Amino acid sequence: MKTKFSAIVVALMAVGAVGTAFAASEADLERSFFPYKNGAPTFPGLTDGTVLTAKNVDQFKDTLDPAMYDMVKRGWTEMPIAKTTSFDMNKPYVEASRANMNKAKLGPKLGDIEGYVAGRPFLEEPSMNDPRAAEKIMWNYKYGVNWGDNGTISPFYWKYRNVMTGQVEKTLKVHFNFLNFTHRVEHEPKPNVPGNASNLFRAIYMTVESPPDLKNTQLLIQRYEDDSKKDDAYLYLGFQRRVRRLATGQVTDSFLGADLMIQDFEGYNDRLSAYTWKFLGAKTIMMPYYYHNNLQLATDMPAESDGYKFVEDRKSVV
Repeated sequence: MKTKFSAIVVALMAVGAVGTAFAASEADLERSFFPYKNGAPTFPGLTDGTVLTAKNVDQFKDTLDPAMYDMVKRGWTEMPIAKTTSFDMNKPYVEASRANMNKAKLGPKLGDIEGYVAGRPFLEEPSMNDPRAAEKIMWNYKYGVNWGDNGTISPFYWKYRNVMTGQVEKTLKVHFNFLNFTHRVEHEPKPNVPGNASNLFRAIYMTVESPPDLKNTQLLIQRYEDDSKKDDAYLYLGFQRRVRRLATGQVTDSFLGADLMIQDFEGYNDRLSAYTWKFLGAKTIMMPYYYHNNLQLATDMPAESDGYKFVEDRKSVV
């Protein structure tokens, strides 16, 4: 199956700038949040309008992650290159990072952090000489913006597609809600939601609206401020009319019959202390992004009540 991305931009591969033994400076903050301020990354022969194919991808192998390189090399996808785009962080989060610079420190054990208030905890570039650099990257990820202090995605269409034929076999219509209880930077109450007796950090709540066999299935995930404390997760199965608590190990099980796991939500949805981490180095690579307004509108999905229109999720040739 051959898939064509609608747009690709060059981006700096970084989950978030991380700290070393030295205190962060304003210059570190600028590099962390505005990496293209003094120019975008470049690579010989790679320009706006170049299309990476199976024939020329070896020339640009160093700009791709191994999985993306393999897909292009096999002819499964082609990559048109577009002008580098900067997805700037929202101003309140940047200002919170500035106001709380150098307050966060790693505790004695994996999963411990001290003095963190809000914003990005560690602003310096990662260092191979820092044995805990990977932990700092993951703390930056955990306390990143995600959907902000609170957010809703509705509707969220989740299509089950046969990887061999490309045929859509099932479509779920889902409603997502996200809420940060602590370290809030933009919306009141700030910085913490009052009455948080359980000392929760964040919650995700999901409801399935269709199809009929999964309608009213609901998932609630509660993550604690104490990273060493395991999440609480509850699943309500509409067709069974019962709630069951999910065991910790079930976050890596197939979710609702898909290849996706609960742990896959938002890239990585688990505690920092659930794994050990190692910093292997930094590299500038290309990241694929879609420009919504440049894509063909979907013909099989209705416009929303506010006028929002969905786009075709991909173009393919078998």
